[in-house]
Order: sequence, then structure tokens, then C-alpha cells
Amino acid sequence: MANQKGGPDKEFLQKADEQGLTAQQAADLWYERTGVRVTRAGIAVARKRYGLGPKLIRHKNLLPWSPMRSEHLRSYIAQLLRLEDSRRAGVDLSHIQQKRLKDLDSWLERLAEPQPERDAPLGLVVTYIRDTVDGFYYVAAKPEDFEGTDGKHPVIRRPELEESPPSKLVKTS
Repeated sequence: MANQKGGPDKEFLQKADEQGLTAQQAADLWYERTGVRVTRAGIAVARKRYGLGPKLIRHKNLLPWSPMRSEHLRSYIAQLLRLEDSRRAGVDLSHIQQKRLKDLDSWLERLAEPQPERDAPLGLVVTYIRDTVDGFYYVAAKPEDFEGTDGKHPVIRRPELEESPPSKLVKTS
């Protein structure tokens, strides 16, 4: 799986692309799997070596929180947010990403459903709290969450609208 210098091979990098991982996430995952440290620049060099080109997708529209812990960036919620952000941006989705669209659409529908038992008559949105084990939580959507969404249900609570600390957190897992 590794080349002679211990860096990631083409197959690993292609899978990281399919998962929507950033260079830092790919580097962290490589370290977890092999024990070999590689920098973001090392990932970029390997991408160039294998003719994969630069990785420019940032997903700041639906993952606007910074900094985020690497283990949170690999979570299921983060993967869904990246997929939805890619879809909204008109990115050509890989075969694997296209297969996950059904799961994404079901999740988005569940977020939009009124949930009076959770005191969420407008549905739920995702928020992020870095210094927690889970990172992502659901909170009740507020009218201001709908601003600028063109009538669509919002997916996240934008950081500038977040209360500190957020009230009524619901674990995502």
C-alpha cells in the first residue's frame, strides 16, 4: 500500500478522494493505518506524482467550523455534510458518493421533520462543539436558521447564530 518512502499510494489517495477527505484528514488517516507520518504537503506531492491533481474542495458552506478535530471530520455526520455540500456545488460525484445519496436524502428529510417531542417544531439542524467526544449535535431549528436558504430546510446552525453554550443538545449517534 505504501511507496518506498512510506507515503500513501495512488489507491489510498483515490479512496480518500471518494470519501471527500481533506489533505490533513488523509494524512491523519495514513498515520493511523501505518504509523508513518506524512504532512499535507506530502499528500499534495503524492497526488501530483500519481497524476491526481490538486485537491481544492473545502466544504466551508456546510462545515464552517474551524478548527475541527480530525476524528470529527471523519464522522458520519461530517461525511453527509461534505456530500451535500458537493452536491450543492455541482461537483461530479463518484460512484460511491452517488450510492450514498439515498442515505443523505433520508437524513435531510428527518432533519426537516417537525419534532415536538424534542421542542423542535421547525425540525433540527446540526451544530458542532469541538471540545466534546461526539463533536456534532442536533439542535432545534430557529427561524433565523432559515435566512438565506431559499426556502429549503437549513442543515447546520451557522457559527455566528450559535448560542454559547447551545441549549438542548441531542447526540447524533
